[in-house]
Amino acid sequence: MRAPVVIAIVCGLAACKQGDQPAATGAGSAGSGAVKVAAPPAGVDVVASAEAAEATLQLRRAEKHLKTAVAERGGFPKAAAPLTPATPCCEGADRRCPLDAAVWQAPPWNALGLSFDGPHRFQYSYVSDGVSATVVAHGDLDCDGTTVDYTLVGRSADGAPTFTLAQPSNAD
Repeated sequence: MRAPVVIAIVCGLAACKQGDQPAATGAGSAGSGAVKVAAPPAGVDVVASAEAAEATLQLRRAEKHLKTAVAERGGFPKAAAPLTPATPCCEGADRRCPLDAAVWQAPPWNALGLSFDGPHRFQYSYVSDGVSATVVAHGDLDCDGTTVDYTLVGRSADGAPTFTLAQPSNAD
């Protein structure tokens, strides 16, 4: 029986820059069971895909905290927060929003659990009347003026919250 071949893409955010594509490398043959490293398929921007994952991660984190809020307090935290930070990320150093931990530790963000270890690519907004809640991750990953929105919408009926995470309707 032949050992499976493992295909991997090696390109972390710290190691790659926009447009970089990892080279195909590897040792052994397909039948040797050796680990092979391959370049991503043509047209796949590894860096943009990884950066877009920030939005999904933060919105899923907010969903978890919103579920907890409904269980503990019977509703979503009531608040309206405009895009945060107020300045688009493309205007920041390295075309990223600077980390300002104090902003994310204040209401309503602390209730949503959004947290960052460093500069980030999206601005976030939140609005809730206690029964419904919307969290939006708004960004322009390549800073070309075309923005994308990832939107988490929650509804709470009788203490049973439901959520929908909508991907952008356009490509960035």
